[in-house]
Amino acid sequence: STSTSTSTSTSTSTTSSSTSVSEGTTSTSAQLDWVPYGASEYKVFQDTKLTFEEAAVDCAGEGASLVSITSQGESTFVASLAFRKSIFIQFWLGGELEGSTLTWLDGSDVVDFGFPYADGSPAGQPCLMLNSRDANGDAEGTWTDSKCGRTRAYICERPVTTTPTPTPTTTSTTVTTTSTATTSTATTSTTTSGTQTTTSSTTSQEFAEWVPFGPYEYYFEIEKLNQDDAQLDCVARGGELATIHSEATQAFIGTYTIVRLGVNQAYIGGTVEAGASVVSWVDNLPSGFVEPWGDNQPLSVPGCVVIDVNNPLTPQWSSIKCSRTRSYVCQRPRETTTATSTTTATTSTSADV
Repeated sequence: STSTSTSTSTSTSTTSSSTSVSEGTTSTSAQLDWVPYGASEYKVFQDTKLTFEEAAVDCAGEGASLVSITSQGESTFVASLAFRKSIFIQFWLGGELEGSTLTWLDGSDVVDFGFPYADGSPAGQPCLMLNSRDANGDAEGTWTDSKCGRTRAYICERPVTTTPTPTPTTTSTTVTTTSTATTSTATTSTTTSGTQTTTSSTTSQEFAEWVPFGPYEYYFEIEKLNQDDAQLDCVARGGELATIHSEATQAFIGTYTIVRLGVNQAYIGGTVEAGASVVSWVDNLPSGFVEPWGDNQPLSVPGCVVIDVNNPLTPQWSSIKCSRTRSYVCQRPRETTTATSTTTATTSTSADV
């Protein structure tokens, strides 16, 4: 006896695709003069002077609160921001006092890092102000208590604004299988699983020591090198020596030079020619704001630029011989990376005779 069997199995359009996209954190602090520092962003309001209570209400309308200060680094940053953004002397902070006991309006923990009270303060008044400059216009950065009904400029703080993360979407198509069989003594089955691809996009933060600010992230290196070697190390890290094109970046790098490095000077990516006062940056862009040279700076000979934080409230620039060794600051763009994982199709065939 002879048995003949023919079995045909055709599988088409067997694909299951799942795509998940995470946009990563995108700061909107460039808008409306909000300046980021750590997990918050800050804005100096000076167009209309308000009472303490009115300022608190106005901050709330911005999705913010009057600023609370919980570290020396944040205190230095806020004082520097107020000094650079406004000609006014005093600004409301978000502190309330009962005697010498301080509380913050937003409920932040009170961390006594050595509060910078002015001489004679606190003196029994209930609301807290920042003195950003003294009567001569020089940077100060002290705190004083005051009657809450006085009208002053003020500083608001809110969490760094992020773009929402889209909900993952899944697209699938149904397997279509067509089978044709004639006189059969054998059965053949074919199963095909489709291809699944997952794509994600996240903000590049592969090293925790890179600190994001605006469109860049920064690396603060304590090791001391000459400027050429510092630039080579920054390039090896995927960046270059930091360039400064705004007062906000100047304040940020100055503050973090203190907080991260604890040194008075650090190389940035600028040089000056003999007798010149305009910086040539490694990115070939102009400074874009009034260059904050220190006294008797720059030198009358060619030099390399360091950020000088001997006065932490007003970081300045100095030029030094490029062969000298200093700590340094690198920067690189906050790029996004795309990772794709693919599960390939598998086919299994079984035959029963």
